[in-house]
Amino acid sequence: AELEQVRAQNWMNLADIGSIVAALIAAIPYVDADRRRRYLDAAKRYCDLWALRFQRPNGGFTNGWLAGHEARNIYSIATANSAFVFAFLGHVSGETGYLEVAERAESFLLQGWNEDGRPLSWPFDGQFPDHPYYQPVLHFGDQFYTHDGLACALVHTRDDALRGRLFA
Repeated sequence: AELEQVRAQNWMNLADIGSIVAALIAAIPYVDADRRRRYLDAAKRYCDLWALRFQRPNGGFTNGWLAGHEARNIYSIATANSAFVFAFLGHVSGETGYLEVAERAESFLLQGWNEDGRPLSWPFDGQFPDHPYYQPVLHFGDQFYTHDGLACALVHTRDDALRGRLFA
C-alpha cells in the first residue's frame, strides 16, 4: 500500500534520477569492495529493472513515471541522460549490453539534426510545442544534457559509424 501511494503521488523520472545514478556509478572506482559491489548492483537494478522499460524501439526514452502514470512521449533529456548512464555503466561494469542500449539512444538523438547544428528536440510531455522541433541554440539547459550524453557515447562507443556521426 505504501509503495502504491508513492507511485500515485511522486515522480520517478529518468531525466532526474539518471543524474543521481550516474553519480553513483562515478563513485564505484573510489570505494571499498563492499560498496563497489552494492553501488554496481544498485546501478544495474536501476538500468535493468526500471529505466530500460521506458526505451522505445526507435531508441528514444520517455521520462519514466509521473505521479500515477507513465510519461507518454519520448523526451530528449531523458534519452540523453539514459544514454549517459547506460554507457557509463557499460564502461565501469565491462558489460557490452549497457553500451548497446546507450548507442541506440544516441543514434536516435542524432537523427534529424538540422544542417545549421540545431538538434531535433523531443519536448517533455505537454511542453510547448508538444511535438519534436528544432531547438534554438540558446536553450543551454536542454542542450547541455543532449551534448553530455553524446560526449559520453563518444568516449565509450565501440561503434565507429556512430563515432563518425557524433563528429559530423
